[in-house]
Amino acid sequence: MNSSGTTTTANNSGVINVNGGSTRSRTRGVSASGSAAVVNLNSGAVNLNGVGAIGAEAVSGARVNVSSASTPVFNNSEQIAYHAAGSGSLINSAATVLDVNSSGSTGYRIDDGATLALSNGSALTSSAANSTGVIVSGSDSTLNSGSSQFNASGNGSTAIRAEGGAQATLDAGSAITLSGDSSVGVLVNNLRTDLSNTLNGDSAPTLITTNGLVNGAGSNAVGIDVTNGAELVNNGNVDLTGSSNIGIRSRSGSTISNNGVVNVANGTGLDVSGSGSTLAKGE
Repeated sequence: MNSSGTTTTANNSGVINVNGGSTRSRTRGVSASGSAAVVNLNSGAVNLNGVGAIGAEAVSGARVNVSSASTPVFNNSEQIAYHAAGSGSLINSAATVLDVNSSGSTGYRIDDGATLALSNGSALTSSAANSTGVIVSGSDSTLNSGSSQFNASGNGSTAIRAEGGAQATLDAGSAITLSGDSSVGVLVNNLRTDLSNTLNGDSAPTLITTNGLVNGAGSNAVGIDVTNGAELVNNGNVDLTGSSNIGIRSRSGSTISNNGVVNVANGTGLDVSGSGSTLAKGE
């Protein structure tokens, strides 16, 4: 709220077209700023037409509520459906189905202490080449998956990426399915990218805890990839049935603690490589 104790609210049930821009200068369909700002996307389409377009954004403590009847439409590359940045900022999504179906695009990006809340049972698919379901980036940024279902079906797609000091927890009811060639279930990286999705030189301890299932039949897939000093605690199961797969990979000084079950039909279960990489515990 602002100093007068009131909240500024916008309700959208119409169509928003987001045109123009680039990955370095992104256009935005909706932008909410400050702790007194609330946007309710009740229905209608958000058409992402420009390269790098952002559908809706919450910054500096604002809140964007996404209804299941509000739909982002990806019409170009390197786009972001929903973005939140800054402590207290929140994307509260009741979207039951979201398909990231344009090249290099992202469903949700959460930066700098913001939070993403997904509804239980929601399904998030990364079907385009090099697309990503969720990026959680920067210190104190958080993702709690609930019972969400993530699908990485595009070539080189990633279901979840946690980086640069973020914290993420995949709950016991969640599942990640890898069907795309060279897809990744979870990428955990101490190095951070900026909003243009380029490494910015920042690095901070990043931790992800997985209690759910990572499975799939995609070839050359990696269930969980931990790199550049990041940390994984795996309490769930990894079950990959495709060819040339890696269940869990630890690289470049990272640490994995595996308390779950890893099954790989063809490939390697636990792959630990690079100076300083550690398998803290395995069962």
